[in-house]
Amino acid sequence: MSWWSSWADFFAMGGYALYVWGSVLVFAIFLTGEVLLVKMRTATIESQLRQAGRLADKASRRAGKAANITRPTEKNAERSSENTTATGSHRRGI
Repeated sequence: MSWWSSWADFFAMGGYALYVWGSVLVFAIFLTGEVLLVKMRTATIESQLRQAGRLADKASRRAGKAANITRPTEKNAERSSENTTATGSHRRGI
């Protein structure tokens, strides 16, 4: 400790201990608060994204079910093309 002769002098800060240590305390409180707020915001955003993902999954599953009902699958499309080829109705003019 080159600036102070003892630990008591260090903690006294040359008569400015109240200001110095008060500033350190306020800084520590704000820094801790900021870290906690960031963690809370991160948790909230992750929760919202998970919820949005679930809603998107549900919507895509509903859309997929509706698509399966209204749109034939590839296998069904191949079968229907085979049927039109066999009957000859795919030609123009018929």
